[in-house]
Amino acid sequence: MQNNIDNWDEFDIQKYIDLKISENINLEYKREIQLKKLKDKKELCKDVSAFSNSQGGRIIIGLEEVENKESGSIPGKLSPILDFGVKEDIQKILLDGIKPLLDFRILSVKASSEGEYIIIEIPKSLRGLHMVTLGGLNIYYKRYDFESRPMNPYEIEDSYKQYLLVEKNIEERFENLDDQSQNIYPTKPGVTWLSIKVIPRFGSQNMFVPIIPWDINKFVQIPRGMRSRENMEGINRFRPVYEGLKSESHYGSDDLGNKKYEHYHT
Repeated sequence: MQNNIDNWDEFDIQKYIDLKISENINLEYKREIQLKKLKDKKELCKDVSAFSNSQGGRIIIGLEEVENKESGSIPGKLSPILDFGVKEDIQKILLDGIKPLLDFRILSVKASSEGEYIIIEIPKSLRGLHMVTLGGLNIYYKRYDFESRPMNPYEIEDSYKQYLLVEKNIEERFENLDDQSQNIYPTKPGVTWLSIKVIPRFGSQNMFVPIIPWDINKFVQIPRGMRSRENMEGINRFRPVYEGLKSESHYGSDDLGNKKYEHYHT
């Protein structure tokens, strides 16, 4: 079984059956996926968001499950998906039904006979929790061994405390690096030196649900310390905004008239 799923073929899918790899906190099997009813769409959003809010994971669609007394659900046989348009349906549902947008990949592995297998790869979220909002559900889910369950208020609070601790640690390390940087810059004439520092644009109260403003030119005119969700429109668009390298399409000057380049990545 290859580690790089981009190069997988049916042999790699078959390995899950041969090795009797059971479902766990990072892995789930589905023989098929139904997406016509609202409850089915909610179920998909629940499973994907739960992986993201936990340790990340993988959903393999096209493997029929069988119960094993010792290890729980294991894949029993190959069951390729014949609907080649289901990948687009999955993507649309996940983009519309979970906020803020989470990172995921949808890959397909061609079957040797007919159809394909679908793999949804979900990394652990590094930007905070992701809520299922489809149909007005508004629930955070988390992976517990073999299933996805709603998070209680204490778990939600604890999760955000952990994210804030990570942010604080990053800020402290950045400050230490800044204090030490004066000793590492070369002074030899003719030496070219590049120093890149990356820090979040948003403060802790806004960093988990960053968004793109409706008017990018208006946004760049707002002083950095004043940029927040309250002075932006289009708050349902959960896309991060980054400051970085020079961009020909977005530039301006600061209050002192110095040239200032902004790069916006979506």
